[in-house]
Amino acid sequence: DLNLGCPQRIARRGKYGAFLMDHLDSVVAMVRHVVARLKVPVTAKIRVFDDLKLTLAYARMLEEAGCSMIAVHGRTRDMKRAKEYPPDWRAIRAVREAINIPLLANGGVRSLAEAHALMAFTGAQGVLSAEPLLENPGLFKFGSLTGSEIESNVETPGSIMALEKAKLLTEYLGLTREHETPLRMIKAHMHRMAGRWLAEFVDLREAINAKTPSPDRNRLEEIAWEISQRIHATVQSGRYEAIPKLSERALARLENEEARELAISQQKAEESNEAVACPLGASLSANMVKAV
Repeated sequence: DLNLGCPQRIARRGKYGAFLMDHLDSVVAMVRHVVARLKVPVTAKIRVFDDLKLTLAYARMLEEAGCSMIAVHGRTRDMKRAKEYPPDWRAIRAVREAINIPLLANGGVRSLAEAHALMAFTGAQGVLSAEPLLENPGLFKFGSLTGSEIESNVETPGSIMALEKAKLLTEYLGLTREHETPLRMIKAHMHRMAGRWLAEFVDLREAINAKTPSPDRNRLEEIAWEISQRIHATVQSGRYEAIPKLSERALARLENEEARELAISQQKAEESNEAVACPLGASLSANMVKAV
């Protein structure tokens, strides 16, 4: 799978991901090179151009070069803030009609119902979701709670969703022990999964972000457990939505600071040749471009 859709700064600097849209001849050569040398199907994920004709031509190029499936994100590479830019489902549908290989649609999917709606509208064979899955890993498979957990705690769908996220958060922390994960990524995922609850549980937000001392894996597990317990207690009291103790402006400032710190840590990791979170296949893309 070639990720030709990453819009992040590290992709611009490394000349891979969505910034290969400026070098389509190299993209085609890279795909042909990989297809000729691999026994497995080659797939690619792309973003759309502002010009629909260019997008359609791009998709046809990839098909002709040998791609077995294409995933299309309905935003341009400049639309990095997903919440500010609605995806262009019409462009995805146009690509679906222009090619003869399977297509996955990406953009605007925040629930299972929206996934079905996107498939119905575009004719895509499947969907992808990125940021919403960071906030709710159970987006495509709602219902990890057992019957007894539901009966003893909740009566409303909103309550079930709150408990679902609490359970997934603690489960995630357990999985990071089985699959070694950098602490900076664990912290970032905790912020995304706990979401607005950390605007209410301000002390726990501060505990995650603490620098002296910075929390280790054991401490992060303790914090995740405490977040889960507080969500459970809140649901049992009859409320299933967070009540932020921070103003919208203060919360936005904190989130921007946290995002900046994460970006800096990712940059440092890249500079020290440590794997970064962004693109699966990014290094492959960069190396194959050099090869061709």
